[in-house]
Amino acid sequence: MAVEHPRTSRENSLDFLRLFAASVVVLAHAQADFHTSFLWNASQLFDGVGMFFIMSGMLVYRSGESTWTRTGRWRDFFWNRYLRVAPGIYAFAVIAPLVLVAAGAVTLANLFKFPLVVWLGSSLVLLPNYDPPTWQHVGTGVINGQLYTIPAEVSFYLIVPVLVLAARRFGFPRMLAGFVLVSIVISIGAVLGGHTSEAVVHHTFVERAGFFAAGIFWARYRERVPARWWLFVVACAIYLPVKLIALDTDVLGPLSPFLIAIPLSYMVVFFGYHGPRAIGHLTERVGDLSYSTYIWHVLVINLLLFLGLAGEWWLVPLTLAITWCVAWLSWRLVEKPALRLKRISSRNLTRVPG
Repeated sequence: MAVEHPRTSRENSLDFLRLFAASVVVLAHAQADFHTSFLWNASQLFDGVGMFFIMSGMLVYRSGESTWTRTGRWRDFFWNRYLRVAPGIYAFAVIAPLVLVAAGAVTLANLFKFPLVVWLGSSLVLLPNYDPPTWQHVGTGVINGQLYTIPAEVSFYLIVPVLVLAARRFGFPRMLAGFVLVSIVISIGAVLGGHTSEAVVHHTFVERAGFFAAGIFWARYRERVPARWWLFVVACAIYLPVKLIALDTDVLGPLSPFLIAIPLSYMVVFFGYHGPRAIGHLTERVGDLSYSTYIWHVLVINLLLFLGLAGEWWLVPLTLAITWCVAWLSWRLVEKPALRLKRISSRNLTRVPG
């Protein structure tokens, strides 16, 4: 069934949805770390990271298709992905320790010790998951716990060329089915393999492969699937009980991301392309703050904890407001200038036939 899409490919609310997803993560982490409740903990019903990965799967896979079709090489694809991820991580790795010094949380001398070398080195190679003992006494003691998703995202970038070429060689449905099957098998093997194997998989795309797979599906079939408000409501009705089950029990196991991603991806894609135009225009004016909101919010939480603040509901929206301000600075001073270094843009995408 053909579906009319009156908007162009860039007239969408995906940037707003990314900011919403990042903000949901901020609210969830702030409530947990401040030991308080805000809006009845409703943020737990939204899978912010899953929403990120659905949109990433769709847009990054489409970008890979387009780049290969237009250039016949992968250099520009990887360069664009690097520019989107690395500058924000590098800025955080350098500035966050300096902020802790300025706040009196750590001494300047501590920044010249070996753990900080490891901290900077791991960030340099986009594995920003090392927790130095330098600031273990500050708040929760961890300012980069949220960044486990960075190597997961980067690992997905690395396999996109394989997926694109496999789709051309074997057909898109076979490629997608193979991606899902291999991911499930690896996830089950990691569970059986014990803590170490689970920790490794946790930092790759495999653990969240259901969300990436859903995004890849929509990259190819969005214009073929009926876009209806009543289907959006049905998707919400399916999503909520599945999400609640996933929150309360591990009975779904490795299948959990796949089962959540099916209704959630319809919700994301439908709202992203058919939601109110005004919210899309909002992020056009203020910028794409989602990535930096995600990166910086845990540092904000820990600074407030260091100041002795906890247990009050108003700390949650305060954290979000401060984080948005920091994110705006990061977007204007770091991310946006870096994105100007792209040699080709994926904003005007070429649709691959098939």
